[in-house]
Amino acid sequence: MFCPKCGAQNADGAQFCASCGAPIQQPANNPTPGPVPGPVPTPSPVNGGVSQLNSLAGNLGGILPLARIIAGAVMIICFFLTLYGLAGIINVSAMQMTFGIDVYGSHLDGSFENVLFLVAGILVLVAAFALKGKASDILTIVGGALAFILVIAVASSANSQMGGYLTVDYAIGAWLYILAGIVCIAIGVLQMIAARK
Repeated sequence: MFCPKCGAQNADGAQFCASCGAPIQQPANNPTPGPVPGPVPTPSPVNGGVSQLNSLAGNLGGILPLARIIAGAVMIICFFLTLYGLAGIINVSAMQMTFGIDVYGSHLDGSFENVLFLVAGILVLVAAFALKGKASDILTIVGGALAFILVIAVASSANSQMGGYLTVDYAIGAWLYILAGIVCIAIGVLQMIAARK
């Protein structure tokens, strides 16, 4: 048997070279006696799912911070886009719902609580730029959940106040806002999973 490092001849079965001390690999047809391998454990479906999430979180690790910034920016842009349509009569954005809108020569006052639509995006961007680790992930999830809940709650409240005479429908801004909220929740969860690895 020859040493793969220095080429010196060694006795058969030697584990280290007598000349240079490098480890010598045993040929495959002459295995060194060792522990008898037992049955290979099969992962349970629950552990398999967790490892797949860990793998996904690891693979997306470089994309997630950028996706968080984009989702937060989309939420802020949606503040200015049309969120709701009122039975095809008027379309309103969160900005108009906050500061008021002129409809057919009349001014409808806004409600300052609608600025929360802007706050959700700001929370996500603060999480992306100012915080690190678990705090960033939790704030991203909070911002995403706030966005998701706001769009649905405002539409449901408006529909119940109208008593079925007119319906409030989601416009493109609402769908984008909901999508950005879901993305933020997913990013926060995946980042927390990746951090546990």
